[in-house]
Amino acid sequence: MVVNHHNSTSDSSPQNRETRAAGASFSRFFVSSQLALAGGRVNFSTVVRMTMRYRLIILWVALVACLSGTACSKLAYRIEKTLKVPSTITAEYRAGKREAEAELSQGHLRYQIYGLGETWDGPDLYAEHLRNDYGIELVHVAGCVVTEELELHTQGYDDTMLTAIETRYGKNLLKRVHDQAVDEWKRTHKSS
Repeated sequence: MVVNHHNSTSDSSPQNRETRAAGASFSRFFVSSQLALAGGRVNFSTVVRMTMRYRLIILWVALVACLSGTACSKLAYRIEKTLKVPSTITAEYRAGKREAEAELSQGHLRYQIYGLGETWDGPDLYAEHLRNDYGIELVHVAGCVVTEELELHTQGYDDTMLTAIETRYGKNLLKRVHDQAVDEWKRTHKSS
């Protein structure tokens, strides 16, 4: 429904203004309800035109749908990502950053990793090159099962350490050393 905002003599009566306002309100409600029923496929330009009240209605409908288990996984994922606190402001991230800053002030360069690492037939060439060539200690903080708190702590720690490492040795040092270790391993372990 298109609402005409021109002030002509025939449109200026209070009854016509109320009719236009009611029509515009119904139009916005209809658009928002259709968007909610579309399963989260929201056209950005349409959302921009909607008022905050109707955006909240859509969010409420989506939240109810997610809690009732009837929403699609894409909608649930979008809502989770939208409402999730950025990792850089969490207490765990800041604690990891403080720990790294304390170690940097003592002159230590360390990089924390978790998960199942690469399997080397022989010594870990990557860790050896980092330690021997650059004085960087590679620290395994966990295996494959990692809590969100540990992941955030490690991210804060590594972001701080990586900045110091790259300031000292240049960008992408960890990738360059990894590639060097893989090349060295391939040269010494040729398949027959």
